[in-house]
Amino acid sequence: MGFSLSSSLDLYSHVEDVFYFLELNPRLQVEHPTTEMVTGVNLPAAQLLIAMGIPLHRIRTIRQLYGVAPHGASEIDFDMVKPESNQLQRKPRPKGHVVAVRITAENPDAGFKPSSGALQELNFRSSTNVWGYFSVNSAGGLHEFADSQFGHIFAYGEDRSESRKNMVVALKELSIRGDFRTTVEYLIKLLELEAFEENTITTGWLDSLISSKLTAERPDSTLAVICGAVTKAHIASEACWSEYKRILDKGQVPSRDVLKTVFGVDFIYDNTRYSFTATRSSRTTWTLYLNGGHTSVGARPLADGGLLVLLDDKSHSVYWREEVGALRLMVDSKTCLIEQENDPTQLRSPSPGKLVRFLVDSGDHVNAGDAYAEIEVMKMYMPLVASEDGIVNFVKQPGVSLEPGDILGILTLDDPTRVKHAKPFDGLLPSFGPPGVTGNKPHQLLARYVDVLSNILEGFDNQPVMAPSLKGLTDVLKDTDLPYSETTTILSSLSGRMPSKLEDLVRNAIEASKSKGPTSEFPASRLKKILDHYLQDSVRLQERVTLRIQLGPLFGVVERYIGGLKSHEVHVMANLIARYADTEKLFGGSIEARVLSLREQHKEDLDKVVSLVLSHIKAQSKAKLVLAILDHVKKTGLPVSNSESPLFEVTRNLAALEGRSSTQVSLKAREVLIAGQMPSYEERTIQMEAVLKASLGNTYYGESGLSQNK
Repeated sequence: MGFSLSSSLDLYSHVEDVFYFLELNPRLQVEHPTTEMVTGVNLPAAQLLIAMGIPLHRIRTIRQLYGVAPHGASEIDFDMVKPESNQLQRKPRPKGHVVAVRITAENPDAGFKPSSGALQELNFRSSTNVWGYFSVNSAGGLHEFADSQFGHIFAYGEDRSESRKNMVVALKELSIRGDFRTTVEYLIKLLELEAFEENTITTGWLDSLISSKLTAERPDSTLAVICGAVTKAHIASEACWSEYKRILDKGQVPSRDVLKTVFGVDFIYDNTRYSFTATRSSRTTWTLYLNGGHTSVGARPLADGGLLVLLDDKSHSVYWREEVGALRLMVDSKTCLIEQENDPTQLRSPSPGKLVRFLVDSGDHVNAGDAYAEIEVMKMYMPLVASEDGIVNFVKQPGVSLEPGDILGILTLDDPTRVKHAKPFDGLLPSFGPPGVTGNKPHQLLARYVDVLSNILEGFDNQPVMAPSLKGLTDVLKDTDLPYSETTTILSSLSGRMPSKLEDLVRNAIEASKSKGPTSEFPASRLKKILDHYLQDSVRLQERVTLRIQLGPLFGVVERYIGGLKSHEVHVMANLIARYADTEKLFGGSIEARVLSLREQHKEDLDKVVSLVLSHIKAQSKAKLVLAILDHVKKTGLPVSNSESPLFEVTRNLAALEGRSSTQVSLKAREVLIAGQMPSYEERTIQMEAVLKASLGNTYYGESGLSQNK
């Protein structure tokens, strides 16, 4: 027979080293794997053998447990140890130690109230020392009439300490995501408590923990608050995006107000109210503003519906579930609640179930903490209690099925002023760096500034950093170390994958140029010849295309700097301006007609349409950036009049824009084109000086008079 060792441990006396049993049920318990792992006896198989008439002493695993010949037929004295036929029978001893835990759909923060719902993910892998089973999988779920237990895990170890550690590791690796809470995090907390580790627990130990309101480990408060704000902003943004596509898919043109990039995010965490302003700075970046401070956070959607949050060079997996008046957040497998302000006047059902009965009548008075109804949840009766004093009026009838959030009645408060409100957070969040890993080398700064400005042109909110980013871009474009920095990085990535002889030739050419001084010109032409000649002379014809593709990044950087830093600057500025022109040329005239036309062109990819519309909606913000770039082009004298210059064509495209939102940009582009056709300031100065000299002859003003006086 098998019994539950986990039950018997509660009746063990450490002082007397004796077990006490109040009741022994001769049946197989669900914890029978515990017995099997420490004895080596398969209890269900042994029961079947006994039912077949095979005696215990003829069962191989039983004989091994008592230390006699496995395949023998000798009798076993199950009452006492005695010698028999040249072999001693030993007293059975457990081999190692096993800890077992039940995985249940219960909420430890609400008195272990059972809950039900769908299961999105269940990821558990048995190992050498840990075995488990579950009654549901990722495609299933638990209904409100089922038992709350849906899993069982057993961890083996040489001693109790090792088995406990193995169980903690297994529970931390277990991933369960669903509509319901589980006891996994609470179990981890229990197993790591000193009392459990030292085995000094008693039958009242767990009750004392519950009464002292022991909670499972939660994520760091600051991390929870930031992840909560980003998650709520992400949900709101995705809702706007989906709503725009839904209306557009019906053949209608949504209002421009549907698409938003700025959201107010308010919630309560740990009895403190937070009021964020969240702006979407790119497709994967948010900026959170709170009490005058700001924090940049990355948020990339995961394929399984979660978010990968990047904060201060660290990543965190975040999943969420909407609950009654709260958002349940799992940050790195640690659960917390992002709550809304609770309205005590609304008596709501906290979970699905069945309304069994009301404990008071409509019109009766209840005090805070009094139970007013009972609901049946997963074969258990759960009381619902009032949070404030008042008079109840019910709107539901006993026997009805309930969904989470269903209103059972209204509570008219005795004293509405006694309702507690969360205290607003009046501090500042800690200072964090950029969400991703960034460097300060010239080519890294260039990529960062271009990314910020490109996101503005896509319609995202980066206005507070627009001016410094443009200033940083213009400065780094003039840095003579820029091409060297970019080329060296590309060479490092290609090292070992490109011919060593070619790598040496390229590096030698770069070092020779740098040795001439910090102002030496980048040897782009020289490097281009080295690459071309090597492909032509040292690579077989059938391998040239493959090597050319492999060396693509190196060819690209060399070709960009063929004309020097100024030529490279022209290309960068032209590319930024072109992003604006390519979008705004699609929206001249009626916005409704243009949007419907884009819908017809991109029927299979409405996200493309939404992206273009979002960019156009922010035309005014984009115009500030483009005007600033055009001012820079005009001020620095970048070539615009030359038809071979990339700036010439894109500036002409700007000048040709007819949309009302692009009027200022169009006028500025024409001004730049006109200014570009005029001689530069230096050229005009030289010309004026030559004209003055010619008009005065060979003598300068004042010199002829002096010579005559002499």
